[in-house]
Amino acid sequence: MAGHDATDLIGWTSAPVIEPTSAANRLTIRARGADIVLLINGTEVGRVHDDTYQEGRLALGLNNARGEQAEARFANLVITRVQ
Repeated sequence: MAGHDATDLIGWTSAPVIEPTSAANRLTIRARGADIVLLINGTEVGRVHDDTYQEGRLALGLNNARGEQAEARFANLVITRVQ
């Protein structure tokens, strides 16, 4: 990431595995080398191979396709190194 620029590696994707309303959802990001895998509630929803950068940043956010108000709460963030 150079400056404040961001690059979407995976475009908008529908994820019907997301539990609606106030139900809890488990988000998992597995990054090993240039491979990144995204899971929601144990189901893979995205995968990309990109070796552009040696390091980067993680940002979590929420929006919806209809432009309506949306709310998210993130808790129990755990980041571990995969050997």
